[in-house]
Amino acid sequence: MWLLAFLGFYVAIEAWLCRHNPGLLQERTHLGTADQQGWDKLVFPLLLGSTFVWLALMSLDAERWHWSRMPLGLQAAGLALLLGSFYMLFLTFRENSFLSPVVRVQSDRGHQVVSTGPYHFVRHPMYAGILVFVVGTALLLGSWLGVLLGAVVMLNLARRAVLEERTLCQNLAGYTDYRQHEWSDFSLKAARQGGRGGALRRQGGRGGPPRRAWDPRQRERNMHRRFHQHSSRKSRDNHQKDHLEAEAP
Repeated sequence: MWLLAFLGFYVAIEAWLCRHNPGLLQERTHLGTADQQGWDKLVFPLLLGSTFVWLALMSLDAERWHWSRMPLGLQAAGLALLLGSFYMLFLTFRENSFLSPVVRVQSDRGHQVVSTGPYHFVRHPMYAGILVFVVGTALLLGSWLGVLLGAVVMLNLARRAVLEERTLCQNLAGYTDYRQHEWSDFSLKAARQGGRGGALRRQGGRGGPPRRAWDPRQRERNMHRRFHQHSSRKSRDNHQKDHLEAEAP
């Protein structure tokens, strides 16, 4: 069942890319390039290797060894997580045309920062989806060994995310600003939703006004507004300083 679901999702993604984004489909066939980051040439095979070991031993535990005993409720939760991870991954593929399997700045494809869709909420939704996939798969198969080995996969993935973040900040124009604004927007939302009644009361629970649909262009408008406000404040301060200096004896 799990294998059929995974293969079905894989085929569906490939078919969707073939129709809507053939450039990304072609990019994802390259598991090694000349401009791939040197550290990724070591980390990426290690990540793939740990993933294959996780899949093999977890499957043996679930189908042949039967070492694990897991409640049916946890397995049902695993199914929900697995389906959720499929949706997260699809949104990521749909939004990011530069989703290469290797870490490189794709100057040949006009690489630019993506800040819409799931990237509005998290900087690495692909990795977030994979983490949910790992946990969901292990629970669905009822394998505690899969949960344990999945932690190793997660650690390798987290290490790669940190190194990739550093590379993007150094080599991809605009990524540092995106990173700062993404964290600033997240903190602002948390602060607004935190006190006096919490998120539900502020968002109109029990008959309150409906939430507005998220507009991906609103982020850019907010950034421009903050920039103009800062420029106006700085200009006003400079004018007041010049005026004081002119009045000084």
